[in-house]
Amino acid sequence: MRDMRAPQSLPTVLLCLAAIATPACQENTSVDDVPASTPAPSTDPSVELGVFQLSTSQPPVVDGDTIRVDGLRPSLRLIGIDTEETFRDDARRALASRNWDEYLKTMNAGSTSDRPPKYATPMGEAAKRFAQEFFSDVTAVRLEYDDPSRKLGYFERHLVHVLVERDHGLINYNVEVVRQGYSPYFKKYGRSARYHGAFLAAEAEARARGRGIWADPPPFHRYPDYVARIAWWNERDHAFQRLTRLKQVMGSELVILGEDAEWERLKKMSGRKVTVAGSPGQFRETGTRGIQYIGHRKNNDFAIVGPVNDFEGHAIRSHPGDIILISGVVSLYRGRPQFMLDTIAISKP
Repeated sequence: MRDMRAPQSLPTVLLCLAAIATPACQENTSVDDVPASTPAPSTDPSVELGVFQLSTSQPPVVDGDTIRVDGLRPSLRLIGIDTEETFRDDARRALASRNWDEYLKTMNAGSTSDRPPKYATPMGEAAKRFAQEFFSDVTAVRLEYDDPSRKLGYFERHLVHVLVERDHGLINYNVEVVRQGYSPYFKKYGRSARYHGAFLAAEAEARARGRGIWADPPPFHRYPDYVARIAWWNERDHAFQRLTRLKQVMGSELVILGEDAEWERLKKMSGRKVTVAGSPGQFRETGTRGIQYIGHRKNNDFAIVGPVNDFEGHAIRSHPGDIILISGVVSLYRGRPQFMLDTIAISKP
């Protein structure tokens, strides 16, 4: 086990960021500005990923909710948070700086108000600076999975909590991002199995103290539609909770995509009628054939296949971003499980 200890105080800038909604930064912060310590590290081998050095070959901080460590590729995806994006396009950065309202109009074009897209914002840049400051005196971090049944995300990134040792105890960076107001508690892919209460308390504190995205007015331009975003995330979280209960009733007849063990089980069920739970993603046409993908892993999604014309007006095309139940007969194509469109029935969990 590598030494993960860091200098035993929070950097001054980090403490200043904690008071982002106040007129001035005070170096002598109150106890409320000291992050709440995290319980002792888990001794459960199914959730313990290990202690890793922050990346030395690349910048360790990608943005507010993504970091890199040596020995694990690709970058990590941090559970329970979704900070706003950072600018990677100079033209968009310039437009956002010149005319924020026009920038919002451009970035939201083609989307619906109840399913807002992600895009770069000054608040996203601020979240990245927060992360850079948080990890500026850190050389190693402890990584723990949230749920041993779901260790990898759609892009095969490790889904983890990042723990850093301070003189106040072990700090969960994910929870601290929410407490400092750089992200709501992000439940679009389900609530945290291990730190649900800590995330709820962190968001309540950030809201009460008007930090970051909750400040009125906010210190930086940010998403203007958090009410819609959070409603969508909560809707999906409730669907995941219902799936958990439904799984207890249906047992092996229900397959939840995104879990590797479930995927392997589905591949062995050719010819059987099964119910699959997932979220519709990309639709693709190949000649006269249409393919509606249901998210599992990038380049390894579940597919629903049928004539292109039969997809027009079909219910499978009307649930983008939702969690749905799809019942059908499993077949295999090049070893990958799929449904033929004419065998399926759709419902909500």
